[in-house]
Amino acid sequence: MKAKLENDEQHMLKQHQSNLSGIKKPRQMVRWGAPQPHPHTDWFDLFFDLIFVAAAYELGNLLKYAVEGEGILFFTVLFLCMAQSWMNKVAFDARIDTEDLAHKVVDVMEAFLIA
Repeated sequence: MKAKLENDEQHMLKQHQSNLSGIKKPRQMVRWGAPQPHPHTDWFDLFFDLIFVAAAYELGNLLKYAVEGEGILFFTVLFLCMAQSWMNKVAFDARIDTEDLAHKVVDVMEAFLIA
């Protein structure tokens, strides 16, 4: 079983390295049942989280000046959309390894859309 896992990992590594440098196929970080490695957080992940914190702060300021039914509804809808976007991004990054230029460009575009 262990030899099969190592063979699969070597095959995935060769496939990952053989793709174009600008666009690479995302690869699964951990196989089912394999030991879980400690995730590595890079500076862009922290900056992306900080952008969400700033957006939540601005939404709070918006709610501070519109504490009526329409303001609460507007805040709730925007906050739920923003929270769902953040949770999807974190879940994807925890499961899939994407280290190519195309995915980094998409990440930067996401950050600009949230900001």
